[in-house]
This record gives sequence, structure tokens and C-alpha cells, in this order.
Amino acid sequence: MRALLSSLACILTFTLYGINAQFTHLTTSVGLAHNHVSCILADRNGMMWFGTSNGVCRYDGYSMKVYTQSKSDFNGLPDNFISALFQSADGDIWIGSDKGAACYSPLFDKVTSVRGVKGKAVTSFAQNSSGVLFCVADGKLYRLNTENRFVPVIRNVSREHVATGRVIAVDNKDQLWFGLHNKLSSLDSNFCVHNQIPVDDTSEGSAKSRVLDIYVDKDNNIWAGTNGGGIICFNQSTMTVSRYNNSDGLVNNVVRAVSQDARGRIWCGTERGISIMQPDGRFDTIRQDLSNRFALNDNAIYDIIPDAYDNMWVGTYFGGVNIF
Repeated sequence: MRALLSSLACILTFTLYGINAQFTHLTTSVGLAHNHVSCILADRNGMMWFGTSNGVCRYDGYSMKVYTQSKSDFNGLPDNFISALFQSADGDIWIGSDKGAACYSPLFDKVTSVRGVKGKAVTSFAQNSSGVLFCVADGKLYRLNTENRFVPVIRNVSREHVATGRVIAVDNKDQLWFGLHNKLSSLDSNFCVHNQIPVDDTSEGSAKSRVLDIYVDKDNNIWAGTNGGGIICFNQSTMTVSRYNNSDGLVNNVVRAVSQDARGRIWCGTERGISIMQPDGRFDTIRQDLSNRFALNDNAIYDIIPDAYDNMWVGTYFGGVNIF
């Protein structure tokens, strides 16, 4: 796959705001199930997985294989609208959909539904070093028990629902971080809640401070994208919180995706394009350019992830997958 992408990228180059942006596109024209891509996964075998509004796609660098709901298989994928993808330590691929969770077994090439969250919107997965798998479904936090069933971890956290989106992540201290309405909290290995870090710097918060994405960077900083309040960064070493919005250079304050590239830059996927935060705090911007067929082809960004070869994969609202 690396050779294929490199050969394409060398001719698909343009410069924008000082960024040497190299984009190729994967859309329905090359077998993608749908151009709305809400989540992306790079698995440990080098395969790329895309969650779309019409099923899950597995891409090997040359062709797509699509997995969709079968009306005759009640134990298969529960729904075609996919919102979460995650690879657990044993190599299985976990799939979150609008109507439940499923697990893909690479050994049998089969998708099987998982009990405990049937009919619920599953939007996020994470796993700690002990192998405990968590998910968020309909605003509640669940864990997978020994009977392969998701059960609630905490039924009530400060009388607030867990936010929906990619709102759980495990740091290098094995703490599970999750987003509430307007704050970040963490859960230790004994399922005890710690930290109540306000996303908004006001006392009450607002709809704009709702967490949409949580990301742990290489330095164990906790980043959160919000529904209109920009991004925040909690530095665990200094116990300080930094907030960034459009007044700081962020292209838009609705941030659905946060990631980090091999150079340590923080990528923010927003409703109006991509902002890349340099180590000095400066933001560079990449936006859709209809006059250039090799540019970003959609401003509404839903996911950004790096692969093992330092490529950045971008999921969009209607432009499929963009590869930088």
C-alpha cells in the first residue's frame, strides 16, 4: 500500500498556507460503500477500515470489501450506519452502529453482533492494558464482561450522560477518559471517577462545550474537540488547561476529530476544513478547493487518523476519504 500511495502522492501535490498537501481520494467511484465516512481505522495488518452510512469497508490499497447488514442474519451487523471502529488487543475489529455493536473476526472473516447494547447508538470504543473493552452507547458507558456482553460501568456520572461521539480514550497511565456534557472525567482501573475538568471556562457551560472527540497525544496530553467551543488540551504534567478557538487561528470551532501526525503536529477536523497546530501554537489551514481536483474535496471533517507510513486519512461528510 505504501508504494501505491507514494506513487500517487508524488503527482498530486499543491501548496496551501505553507503546507505541501498531497491528497488522493477514495469515493464510491472506486468501491467505497458511501461517500459519508464517519470513522476510520488502520489495523495492525496494514488494512484500512472505513465506517460509512452504508456499511463497513475494508481497503487493502487496491480494492474494497464491503460488509453490510443482512436482513436474513439477525446475528450479523445490526445496522449500516457506522459510527465507530476499533481494533482490540486480540486483533478483532469492533464496530459501532446506530443500532448496536458488532465484532469482526479476521480468522473467520465474519461480523457478529454483540449483546448488551442492541438497538442503541454505539459511538466509541477503548481498551485498557488489562484488556477491558469499553464502549459508549446512548449516553452511557459500558464494558464487555466475560460472557461477551456489554454491561453498564457507571449508571450515573454527576447526573449527566456521557457525550456521544468518539468520547472515550485510554492514556498511558491506564486511565479511561470520557466526555460529559461540558467536562472531561477519567476512570481508574477500579472504575472510580476522577477529575472534573471544565471544557468551557464559564461556570455553567453551554451546548457549544459538548465534547465530540477525545484524543491522547504522544506526551499523554488529553485533547477534546467540541461542538462549537473549539478544542481544549489538558496537560497532565502541569495540570493546566489550554483552550483554542477561531480567535487563535482555528478555522472553525466545531471540532469533530483530533489527531497527531509523525511530526507531532495536532490535526483538528472541523466543519469548515482542517487546522494543523504547529509546535509553536500557530495554526495552518487546509480547505476545500473546487478549482483543484487534487485538493481536499469536502470541508466537513468527521475523522482523521495516521497510518504506519505517516499518511493522514481524512473521513468527510460527502467527499469519501482524503489521503494526505
